[in-house]
Amino acid sequence: MLEEGRTSESELGKILETLGLSSLEARAYLELARGGSLSASETARKSRIARPEAYEVLRKLESKGFVRQVLGKPARYEPVDPLELRNRILQEERKRFNSIEAGMSKILEVWPFLRAMHMPESHLPRTATLRGRKNIAAVLESMMNGAQESVNMCTTRRGLLTAMQESFPEIAKKMIERGVEVRMLIDEGSAKELTSSLVPDTIDVRISKGPKARYYIIDDREVIYHLHLQAEEDLWGSDETALRTNSPDQLNVYGWLFKNAWDNGTPLKRAQVLPRRVQHEGGS
Repeated sequence: MLEEGRTSESELGKILETLGLSSLEARAYLELARGGSLSASETARKSRIARPEAYEVLRKLESKGFVRQVLGKPARYEPVDPLELRNRILQEERKRFNSIEAGMSKILEVWPFLRAMHMPESHLPRTATLRGRKNIAAVLESMMNGAQESVNMCTTRRGLLTAMQESFPEIAKKMIERGVEVRMLIDEGSAKELTSSLVPDTIDVRISKGPKARYYIIDDREVIYHLHLQAEEDLWGSDETALRTNSPDQLNVYGWLFKNAWDNGTPLKRAQVLPRRVQHEGGS
């Protein structure tokens, strides 16, 4: 019997079962823990397991790394220390997790292509590559002008502010008038560059705690996401590249990213918004 106030034997048994042992194996391991080292016949008697069954139980415990044989006749078995067990199990689980993560990442890479292989042409996702900040901004303006339900933006100072500062206030006003829900995520550094004239008070803005990113989700049916942002010396954004797609898989990915960042973002205080107008960067 275990001392009063400590974890009961039945609870210990259930814990061992969650680690992959059967109820008989758990019972035998606990008896070995009490006895130090036991022969198969002693294990059978103390664990109240049939003797022929005890040999199989000990064999499985040894194969799972919970007991080891001690040389001698008859062969005796001793339990592996729980600290050694814990370290080994955690190491194996980390390897298993890393393997799952690497495998799922590869599956995610090819998933859109696998899904498209047997789809009729009319059902295939439409994807277009956009190059250059001005071109990306022009397509984005067109998408926003056609939005009917929602526009979710994760943007940066070099994105929205330099490419759309002339057109966005009017576009935003019309979206709000149409009843479109407009939400903007922006990093803390970019938030300091926002102006009251650029982003109306009717737009909900939050500061993202995550990494800088640029993507725009329109009506949960299309998304533009940047593959390559300009280098610091490329002030005109001529080297920027983005994809526009209605792929359900990409919409799911970026929809999840936005929701997670939005839920963890900090609402922007309008006092943080500068009253002056941002000048064009690099003349663009």
